[in-house]
Amino acid sequence: MEKQIAARPTPHLLCTLGDLEAPQNRQRAEDLYKEAWI
Repeated sequence: MEKQIAARPTPHLLCTLGDLEAPQNRQRAEDLYKEAWI
């Protein structure tokens, strides 16, 4: 599934991933949010 996401990430997917990462990895989550809005 992650390869599929990496190939064509949508802002919604990136934000969802960010939400999943946030509890254990705040920095990674913020990077995902930023990437979502580029």
